Amino acid sequence: MITNLRCKDNRKDDSISISPRSHLLKLRYYLSLSITCILLVSLIWEQVHSTDTFKSYSHQKFIIDNFRLDSPIQLKPISSKSITQTEFENWLDLQFGISKERLLHNIFSDNGTMVAGTSNEHPNYYFQWTRDSAITMNTVVNEFRDDKTLLGIILNYISNAYNLQRLDNLSGKFTLEDKFKNLGEPKYNIDNSPYDANWGRPQNDGPALRIITIVNFLNTIDNSVELNLAELIKTSKLTNLHFNDEFDLINRILYYDLKFLILNFNQPCFDLWEEIYDVHFFTVITQLYAIKLSINLLEHYQTTFKFIANNDEGLLNELKSTYDNIFKLLFTKDKYINSSKSFIVESPNHLDERSGLDIAVILGSLITHPIVNNVKDILPFFTPLDSGILNTLHGLVKTMTIMYPINHSKINLNAGVALGRYPEDIYDGIGTSEANPWFLATLTASQLILTFINGVKNSEKDIVINYDNYKFWSLIFEQDVEKKSFEFRIPYNSQAFNQTMTHLFQFSDSFIEVAREHIDSRNGEMSEQFNKFTGFLTGAQNLTWSYSSFMDTYKLRSIIAELV
Repeated sequence: MITNLRCKDNRKDDSISISPRSHLLKLRYYLSLSITCILLVSLIWEQVHSTDTFKSYSHQKFIIDNFRLDSPIQLKPISSKSITQTEFENWLDLQFGISKERLLHNIFSDNGTMVAGTSNEHPNYYFQWTRDSAITMNTVVNEFRDDKTLLGIILNYISNAYNLQRLDNLSGKFTLEDKFKNLGEPKYNIDNSPYDANWGRPQNDGPALRIITIVNFLNTIDNSVELNLAELIKTSKLTNLHFNDEFDLINRILYYDLKFLILNFNQPCFDLWEEIYDVHFFTVITQLYAIKLSINLLEHYQTTFKFIANNDEGLLNELKSTYDNIFKLLFTKDKYINSSKSFIVESPNHLDERSGLDIAVILGSLITHPIVNNVKDILPFFTPLDSGILNTLHGLVKTMTIMYPINHSKINLNAGVALGRYPEDIYDGIGTSEANPWFLATLTASQLILTFINGVKNSEKDIVINYDNYKFWSLIFEQDVEKKSFEFRIPYNSQAFNQTMTHLFQFSDSFIEVAREHIDSRNGEMSEQFNKFTGFLTGAQNLTWSYSSFMDTYKLRSIIAELV
């Protein structure tokens, strides 16, 4: 196992994130550690010796259209924010503007290169990662709908991908004989030269995420811009792009990322955290989504324009065959859906050393089921309504409430908590000791709940709470049922339904509130992590993905606020 390869020098750090400088601080540390150990033992005991009345097999059903005093479930009160709602809304607007400004500051406008963060030592994030760049640029593409001045940045990013694609590197060569394996290279120097030091390579989610961003851009042009790409390029006055229109872009850039997926989809690689080698859920689900988006796009272009990418008449059939094969991989028995787990497993071949819980699962679900860009029902599985996805959030919340001392004050409260990547994490933002919460992980929890609200409201169906999904709902409801069997049904648009939607919205806000408490109040700065003892910023400064995550959360919240 490679230990956090993002850290340039894996120096052994102190055993805690900040070194105690006095006996008082040492006492505080050991006290927190003792409390954490006691709580973890309690959690394990509860899981092993659970007397949860909902673990049942009979079929007692309850219809709840209104929460009365005798109702078998009741909404838990959400803990109030430390500021007024008006102050919170004003802060959201302010922080969105700051996040957008700082994100754009990390993109070189002249060539589309994007740095992962502004830190250039301890840790050094002053590189361009394929994954981080694609995810962040997808945020920029979504913002492009409201801000057309972003066009040049998007065009330069896509054009720069042409340069990076053609670099031979330690992952492989840009040849069909080598299956275009160079495209699995995770990161590059900012001058577009290969990064030749040791790293966790390959990382096969990168090309898929780039496809998702590029197709989103092409669909955005098709759906919400009056001009085609060739006309937009003329308005941008950019003269050094590697494509002149949609067809060039597909032939010269998108095509090769697709060929990479066709030839390498079933190959193990390093995960999005760059630490372990496996066929990961996040990688597989993003690859499947990228292929499905591309099939739809290419069929549209073939029907409308008689266009066939690089005159490769077999490409669509290859993509459809690859889609079927990835689908089978995704649903392999006891792989990501494990009969002994209530949640989706991220890296199934590492269950002897990890629980399988990982925020990457939720990230994968959200990336492949967006609502901002009006993509609907492309992947009807592993949605944010899926019990395995929802239970992943439950597992992370319950575990990390105990693991991170800054969450201990919320153990008996119903509110969002600071979340990290996965329970066994040891990357502290600089070296390896004890991991911390991440801004993007905490905000991802809010996004999942918001997307869930959207799905439930738009489906116009009843809320059904049963054994499969009750772990998630236990974050929201208190229960009083004696029998070991149940199904709760809350009719659509009933008073109880609408109260539940409002409650979920408030719960999602409570995760944003956690982020607010730790974002630098002086200037809106977000790092990669915040210290689990003190709450202060730590790790890479101005992490681009942190700002992207906040922007995504803000846009999503703006949409859902109109529904509740």
